[in-house]
Amino acid sequence: FKVTPFDGLTINRAVKEKLLIYNVSVPPASVPQTLETMVGKILLEKGGEKERKRNQPQNKSKKVEEDVRRYLERACKSAYDHLLAPALDLEFRQRIIDQSEAHVIALCCAKLKKMLHVQPLALTVMAIEPGFITGCRWVVLNEEGKLQEQGLVHPHPPHSAHYEAKSTLVRLIKEYNVRLIALAT
Repeated sequence: FKVTPFDGLTINRAVKEKLLIYNVSVPPASVPQTLETMVGKILLEKGGEKERKRNQPQNKSKKVEEDVRRYLERACKSAYDHLLAPALDLEFRQRIIDQSEAHVIALCCAKLKKMLHVQPLALTVMAIEPGFITGCRWVVLNEEGKLQEQGLVHPHPPHSAHYEAKSTLVRLIKEYNVRLIALAT
């Protein structure tokens, strides 16, 4: 299945915060076929098999080959379960994270390029980024775009500091003569 870049970052964050546990698994129907292929290759590669077959009775040779095949199947299954499957899981997770981060960085760079080509507003601006759980971040920029002040208010539960948030924002608007308020999405 496909994971969008933002979903990849969300999944990674949820795993880090121990809110989500997931693993990657190969469809069960393909594992026996893969193991059979591995065993077949190992049996074909073992040297001097024709010479041994000539010197051993036919039924003893088949029994030895069946024992070897069973042993190799168990060894390959164990190697898959304990080594290959966890390595594939880790590789898949890392690939999702790398692709997601690369995509988000590319988006930020594109947005930043557009912003750098825009003329300054020549207004004092307050920018607010809403955050329901972690609080709302705010910054005040002067007419030249230089940072005047920054902070965090918590108007929503669990803090519910409505009055403090309102008084902080009103104070900043008056103190810095804010003429434009920008809300992030």
